[in-house]
Amino acid sequence: MPDDEPIEHPWVTKSIGDAQGKVEARNFDIRKNLLEYDDVMSEQRKTVYKIRQQLLLGIYTPEHLDDDGKPTGKMRDIRTLPRLLDEVKPAVEQMIVHYGTPLAAPVPGEAPPPRPLKVDDVKELYPLDSLREDIYKFWGYRIDFKESEAKEPKKVYERLLKEIAQSLTEQRERLLDLVDGILGAMSRDLPDEQATGGLDWKGIRDGFFEHFGTKPVDFDTTTDPEELARRLYVQAEKAVEEKEKELGTELLLRIFRHFYLEEIDREWVEHLTNMEHLRDGIGLRGYGQKDPKQEYKKEGYDIFITMMAATSSNVATKIFKVKVQKETEIERIEREDAARHQQQERALQMRHGSEVDGAEDQPTRPPRPPPPATRSLPPQAPVRREGRR
Repeated sequence: MPDDEPIEHPWVTKSIGDAQGKVEARNFDIRKNLLEYDDVMSEQRKTVYKIRQQLLLGIYTPEHLDDDGKPTGKMRDIRTLPRLLDEVKPAVEQMIVHYGTPLAAPVPGEAPPPRPLKVDDVKELYPLDSLREDIYKFWGYRIDFKESEAKEPKKVYERLLKEIAQSLTEQRERLLDLVDGILGAMSRDLPDEQATGGLDWKGIRDGFFEHFGTKPVDFDTTTDPEELARRLYVQAEKAVEEKEKELGTELLLRIFRHFYLEEIDREWVEHLTNMEHLRDGIGLRGYGQKDPKQEYKKEGYDIFITMMAATSSNVATKIFKVKVQKETEIERIEREDAARHQQQERALQMRHGSEVDGAEDQPTRPPRPPPPATRSLPPQAPVRREGRR
């Protein structure tokens, strides 16, 4: 057959088609297998990114949970706390007045109208971008304005009061849910009383103190996990309220957002490494007559739950260790640090000053006498030998 003549035969065509079908089916199975592995990380990534996004926006939209702790898809209704509405009102008024222009327009040749002293005296808000940034820095709530709202300061004021108070209420609810999750896990992980001969009350007391900075009372008279969690939650909620009185709601929630973002970022990076190591060796489970994909999903879920629990635990531990220092205490600490620094400098001079700076303070020694002068000898004539050489 010539080289340029195509090979046409039903048997050849069928063989090539069968081979191509097997290769495509194999590639499809490979892609499907990889996709199933990636779906595990995709769901975990959505959960973590949702938490981070809500923390950055200053919102919280939790779902109702069933008896097994799984979300039902129905959103919880979080009502604004009236006291938070009263707390943010003075600060919101101050911001509106600060970014507001006077109600009366300036008249040529006359003194400009005075700055507004209350919201009713504001004619227009300018600039809105700076107002938005200050709101986010102070309350951690991301709000968007329309350009037309600049000329409606009263409506902006009412909107800010409502939305900022709601944002703080939602953020506070997230903190309480985090506390509830920690105590729920602490109660569910109790050892079996029949196997150990008694519950580890000391471990519960130490764990509660480590997270919330206070020792629980009247909790070791029940073995029901739900009742135990309820008693512990009541005391933990009081600890949150005391911390809220100490720091203030705005500062407490600002610290909470900072620690939460810091911990979840650090734990997520470590979690990605752990999941990668798990995936590298999960294929060996097939030798034990186990489905590697199912094992990967199961162990990946366990690792993820452990990571989220560690994040919540670290956040709570850090929040309840925060202490507020007044300006007088800061000044006292600075003075003590300055005095301690000067004392260290004096000790260093006493130890090494004689070599550098302390040489001037030493008693002066008499000058060393100059070396004796050498007498000059008269030049001598060269010696000449007489006689034969």
